[in-house]
Amino acid sequence: MSPSWYFFFVCLGLIIGLYLGGLIYLPLMFLYTIFWAGLAVSAVSFKRYPAAFFIAVFSLSIAVGLVRSEIFFAHAAAQNITKLISEEHIFHGVVNNPPIHQNKSVRYSFTITSVERVSLPVTGEKIDVVARPFPEVAMGDRLILNCQPRAEEMNGNFSAICLFPEVAVAPRSSYGLKGILSVIKDRYVSSLNRILPEPAAGFVTGLIIGGRSGLSQEWRDALNTTGTAHLVALSGYNVTIIASFIFFILEALAMPRRWRVAAIGIILSLFVIMVGAEASIVRAAIMGMLVVIARHVGRPASSRNAIALAAVVMLTLEPTLLAQDIGFQLSFLATLGMIYLYPILEKKTARWPNIFKFKEALLMAVSAEIFVTPLILYYFERLSLVAPLVNMLVVPSVPFIMLFGFLGGLMGLIAVPLGQIAGFGGWLGATYVLGVIRLASRLPLAAVSFSVDWWSLIIYYVVLGILLIWHYAKQSTHFSHTSADAF
Repeated sequence: MSPSWYFFFVCLGLIIGLYLGGLIYLPLMFLYTIFWAGLAVSAVSFKRYPAAFFIAVFSLSIAVGLVRSEIFFAHAAAQNITKLISEEHIFHGVVNNPPIHQNKSVRYSFTITSVERVSLPVTGEKIDVVARPFPEVAMGDRLILNCQPRAEEMNGNFSAICLFPEVAVAPRSSYGLKGILSVIKDRYVSSLNRILPEPAAGFVTGLIIGGRSGLSQEWRDALNTTGTAHLVALSGYNVTIIASFIFFILEALAMPRRWRVAAIGIILSLFVIMVGAEASIVRAAIMGMLVVIARHVGRPASSRNAIALAAVVMLTLEPTLLAQDIGFQLSFLATLGMIYLYPILEKKTARWPNIFKFKEALLMAVSAEIFVTPLILYYFERLSLVAPLVNMLVVPSVPFIMLFGFLGGLMGLIAVPLGQIAGFGGWLGATYVLGVIRLASRLPLAAVSFSVDWWSLIIYYVVLGILLIWHYAKQSTHFSHTSADAF
């Protein structure tokens, strides 16, 4: 087995361990025993017994992942904030994510720095807050909350939440990095709202930044009915669209191939900063960058290891992502689809015209949908019968909407008329997309209740994985034979 495959299976073992750690409990002493046993066997069997060495290394990787996960969940279980539930307290702390606006309230996460007249060590623990829209708060603001925390259950886990507390905002003498990023994002969103009318403004904001808070409930229902809600959930797919379009522009400008990836990395970094650098946006940028690297390198092994390493890094920092974060699961599957399925579809449609990269955007959407649709059915139990047609009609225009919308928002920071001129293409594209979505959502039987069980989900992805492995193995064998014949 090559070092490349060993690296992949080490990453896979870590991912399995990180995932299992959230489902089962094993004493740390038992895990440490497995760790040292695996280390000893791998040292003894190195080069002499390849099979034993592989099993030992793989087991060792799983044990390391389990240890990390157990430590993470042990820390989470030890939170002292739950001991303050049902009693009124005065909390001091910092808003650690951009507030999400809901109807007549806002919701945000609050990191506690101290609690008045309480000796429990709660510094650094988090509590969710649902508050009135005023006073306005932003990520990085220091607040004083007077509230009585309540217990909230989500995905089987209990946390604390403050409902409509008394809020006092400390003077913004220093924003800090999070505060600065939040201000940049807020000003950018305000610029989009000034240069674009509704509902185009809410739709373009969702495309670029993610989220449906800028859209009315009627439009949210229409997106769900037509299977296009993924467009306004910033993910690796959306960022990949941006990256691919930039790649096309740089290619048209005759930039050397080796510089394109670096240039896209810099541009995506600026994009992440502009839209707030939240954890979900950073993850989406990583996913999008992986697709760009995979297409640039063109070797399945390199793509495979890059994806595995990215997953290990993200799950090590936050082990709950794989089991509990639906957005991460969908984004990761969409990325796999665009890396492994898209090249196959591209070859099958090589003779199709690709005017302004429309075919490319469409094939990327199809590749992503094939990977994520079963999981969407599993979670949301709703099948859109019009989704394939609607996505075929609207997806090719998404890169242009995002490009002109993003430029319009930037120009709008300088002057509203400049933003309106630069963002006209974004408004035009958004108007077309929303028109198609509205029309399709009103069709009879546009969506029906439909669900898949856990075993059907596993069978689907196992079969899909086997077919892709068979295809690339066959391709690799053919390439080897061709090379040998040429030699």
